[in-house]
Amino acid sequence: MCGYIFYAGNKVKKNKVKDLLNLQKHRGPDFSKAIEEKNLLFLHNRLKIIDLSNKANQPFKDKLGNIIIFNGEIYNYKKLKDDFNLQNLKTESDTEVILALYRKIGKDFVKYLNGIFSFVIYIKKDNKIFVARDRFGVKPLFYYKNKKKLIFSTEIKPILSLIKKKKFNYRNILRYLITGKYFDTNKTFFQNINIFPQAHSEIIDLKNNRVLYRKRYWSLKVKKKLMCNNFNEFYIKFLDKAKRSLKLNLVSNVKVAAMLSSGKDSNFIYKILKENLYPNITTFTYGWKHKNYDEIKRLNDLKHDLKNNFKMRFSIKDFLKNFEKIIYRFEGPIGGFGTLAQFKLLNFVKRKKIKVALSGEGADEFLLGYKNFEQYLKKDSQFDKDLIFSPDGKPLNDEKLFNDFRLEPILKKATKFKNLNELVNYYAFNVKLPKLLNFLDKAGSLNGVEGRVPFLDHELVEFIYSNNPKFRLNKKPIDKYFESKHDRYFKKKFFVNTPQREYFKSVKVKKKIFKMIHNGILVKKNILKFDEFKKKYNSYLKEKKPSNSFFIWKVFEVELFFKAYIKSYNIS
Repeated sequence: MCGYIFYAGNKVKKNKVKDLLNLQKHRGPDFSKAIEEKNLLFLHNRLKIIDLSNKANQPFKDKLGNIIIFNGEIYNYKKLKDDFNLQNLKTESDTEVILALYRKIGKDFVKYLNGIFSFVIYIKKDNKIFVARDRFGVKPLFYYKNKKKLIFSTEIKPILSLIKKKKFNYRNILRYLITGKYFDTNKTFFQNINIFPQAHSEIIDLKNNRVLYRKRYWSLKVKKKLMCNNFNEFYIKFLDKAKRSLKLNLVSNVKVAAMLSSGKDSNFIYKILKENLYPNITTFTYGWKHKNYDEIKRLNDLKHDLKNNFKMRFSIKDFLKNFEKIIYRFEGPIGGFGTLAQFKLLNFVKRKKIKVALSGEGADEFLLGYKNFEQYLKKDSQFDKDLIFSPDGKPLNDEKLFNDFRLEPILKKATKFKNLNELVNYYAFNVKLPKLLNFLDKAGSLNGVEGRVPFLDHELVEFIYSNNPKFRLNKKPIDKYFESKHDRYFKKKFFVNTPQREYFKSVKVKKKIFKMIHNGILVKKNILKFDEFKKKYNSYLKEKKPSNSFFIWKVFEVELFFKAYIKSYNIS
């Protein structure tokens, strides 16, 4: 996990270069360096995980003058070295393998990479750059482009620092407020700053910043003929592929830990590691100082051998003082109290001097762990994508709260899916996973910790999709694994929420939020109908069983986002 910036444009002053490096120091606290080539600037902040020597520092330059800046890990880099006979390399790093492989076989080399990555390669003799991002978008990459400037960065703030005209993307902000969607588009909350798409590569001519080549190098292909005839066959092969993925995710020259909750996904990872691959694995768990949301108590009920487990309990007060700062550092939607707790937990991981933490993202999406999927599977009709945007299967549309209805055509145009695979594919890749991966990256990178996701191995995912969806419904293969381990607890699934609802039901908090919203940007810009918001909030407080508080959260975090960036960058 690292931070980098590629810049093509007018010369940047030396003090500005230093400031830019400092902006992403948290992503790579071990080493920072900048290289200037004519009108080009390469900046890199390194977190040392593979090949800890200084020879592997970046920006990395080869004998031909080609330069690479890279964020991530290539798990199969040693195998690639052997398979393609890459000789005379001066480091033991995965970084150099990427550059050597590109020189040897050209632009299609990216399809051989197994890992989590984004990178920019400068080809000196052609005055071009090659840009690529991993299959699932685990590693972030943002860009800004016009005729005079081209910028790629692992975070948004360096781009804001390098451009003059800074504006909020109010249309995308409104879209998020109405639908709850954000990460299914390449747009950010800032105008002209976009997200480089996952599983894509590009070649750009630096003479005119023109894209010469663009390719989606990987997409999920479902085999017409099912690979397994029955569930037992599927389970055996699934377990084998899951173990293989976990082994790959342990590739590191530093200590690896795992985040552990009381849920199936993290415990599946934990048990395989403990019993097969990494007996002394260190784990980290967080809970809330609230009896109804005590994750730690539920974990303790499992009676694991948790010699190397570190536990933390949070209160709501832990977040309130620095909430605006956290919003600023996340650069967009923050997800809720769960994301904030993950951020605090990974800070704890950092304090224990651990740089890599495994997470269970992807299991719910690809193993059909959400309760909606079962009802979809039973339906004979086509599936409507608007039904999968909320936990209760209802659309998250709050149009009545807002004055701008330009998005109505978008909201009414629903996509239909012929089968469950199509729906899950859309949901995983376009709705849920991009959001979860962004939160994981931000929570980890702000603490100098790399989050890894063993369930998102492309070979594992391809196998899952090439079989009957009933084999994986409600995470059947994980349940089977725990049955074989005589762990009856996991036969019942628990949904562990956060005390977000309790926070918003506080009278004191209500008054604070009303004041902030009434005096905020959304009301001033005539976007939000304050009276409607107040009415809906008060109605929410009267509910015996509070409904989803997401409509409050969206408005609340957007106002804090505006406040943070207007103050820091004077954005209009």
